[in-house]
Amino acid sequence: MNASSIDWTTNKAVNYTLRQDSGNGNALGNIRINMPNSESVYMHDTPSKRFFGSDYRFLSHGCVRVAGVFDFAQWLLEGTPGNWDKAAMQAKVESKQRTDIRLAKPTPVIWTYMTGWVSPDGIVHFRNDVYEYDSQAAMQARADRVLARR
Repeated sequence: MNASSIDWTTNKAVNYTLRQDSGNGNALGNIRINMPNSESVYMHDTPSKRFFGSDYRFLSHGCVRVAGVFDFAQWLLEGTPGNWDKAAMQAKVESKQRTDIRLAKPTPVIWTYMTGWVSPDGIVHFRNDVYEYDSQAAMQARADRVLARR
């Protein structure tokens, strides 16, 4: 069914699932790397590779675009049964057949968001707090969550 033929303003719209096909035009690019986390954040390729050359890269909705995603996926998949070299992954993508692969060995992921740091040469750097994590309210909310877990 053509998505433009549906009246998305009615209650019947909830009966449809809108899914973008994989491929170069997909907003997530060719590969998505899922990680278990409560925020549903994942890593993915992008059709907008020009953003990798920009200093300002906060253009996604919380997920992380990965430059060289095929090389990264190949590294993650080392030891996983099957042929998962770059050429094999690209061929799989071109087949347009969705493939979910579970890693043979877990790889821990730690996200760090810093708005200020000191470089090895002793210079202090600051960046805009695009997620507003440094605001008083945000810091208090985080402190309250930590204290509530105790």
